[in-house]
Amino acid sequence: MNAAFCSCRVTINLGASSTVIDSNFSGSRASNRGGAIDLTSSSKILNCNFNNTFATNYGGAIYVNAKNTVLNSSRYNGNHADKAGGAIYLAVTGNVYDSNFTENTARTYGGAIYVASADSKLINDIFNFNNATVNGGAVYVVANNVLINQSEFNQNGGVNGPAIYWEGANGILYGSVFDN
Repeated sequence: MNAAFCSCRVTINLGASSTVIDSNFSGSRASNRGGAIDLTSSSKILNCNFNNTFATNYGGAIYVNAKNTVLNSSRYNGNHADKAGGAIYLAVTGNVYDSNFTENTARTYGGAIYVASADSKLINDIFNFNNATVNGGAVYVVANNVLINQSEFNQNGGVNGPAIYWEGANGILYGSVFDN
């Protein structure tokens, strides 16, 4: 899938593994999860923009329910989830690389990303001005064996863990920079 601009919502179902490249999603809404994209099949999202998307429950921009999904080199700005994962909700193992998260919000947990699955990786990401009303202004981790590496956290907010709120065991936080 390669689209110049989309104010629609996309669902990628089981067995329909896809790659979304160089696409822009703006203003899309979901009544449950995945304001722009609801993934239920392993996929790649590369070099995309997600602006002002919304989900009433989880994953303001993307809800990932497909193992080994890769989200790479994308920008997430002003997305919102009424429950958790203002930009991304990782329900199963996923990897987020080289992406920027700015001014995303969640009413409860994970202003930018909510990580609910073991072995997920967040590498070389930048988190600026994200906010969760309760915990994990930028990232909320409730899974085991999660890696956050070479990432930058600037001016994120939440009652507990303005940058990261971590509940999972055996996680690794390495080489990251914090300015809160």
